[in-house]
Amino acid sequence: MLDADIAKCFDKINHNVLLSKLNTFPTICRQIRAWLKAGVIDFSEYAFREKSDNITSMGVPQGGTISPLLANIALHGMENRIKEVALTLPGCKSENRKAISLIRFADDFVILHKDLAVIQRCQQIMAEWLNELGLELKPSKTHISHIQNMYEGNVGFDFLGFTVRQFPVGKYHSGKSSNGKLLGYKTLITPSKTKLKTHTQLYW
Repeated sequence: MLDADIAKCFDKINHNVLLSKLNTFPTICRQIRAWLKAGVIDFSEYAFREKSDNITSMGVPQGGTISPLLANIALHGMENRIKEVALTLPGCKSENRKAISLIRFADDFVILHKDLAVIQRCQQIMAEWLNELGLELKPSKTHISHIQNMYEGNVGFDFLGFTVRQFPVGKYHSGKSSNGKLLGYKTLITPSKTKLKTHTQLYW
């Protein structure tokens, strides 16, 4: 699996690409453009993000009510791009589409597939796709891992404050597929150690 994070997602979204994805009335589109170009107040001082000729040239304001929606609109199409990769793989196209998964929440996402070569290819394609938006993957928070076995020092993955891992078990504890077939492993999702440490330091 590929555990990825987009570097400075809210700060670097390309306005033109974002606006081109809006399927709305011209009046609303002009209003959103105005919001994107407006400056911000930082500690009672009026400032501009990525200042250029006194307008905001890129990104959406973090903390703005509509910002998460605009970021999701900008990143829309990521899932479809990965499914296009699945269609180029050898074998049954419908099975290949089911075999690859992308799960995203805001600027964090994971891609799952049984083949390492496919995961590496998806990482390259995602980097190229994000580049069109003016974005890039954050190297320090992007890595490839295996959900059961150690790979490059990583095993399992953390997502939204939880650690996801699989452990080989006997038939009496094994998980089952959708058709009732024993998988030979059990999936455990637990709070991540990092988040638990942060929580205890904050409240105790």
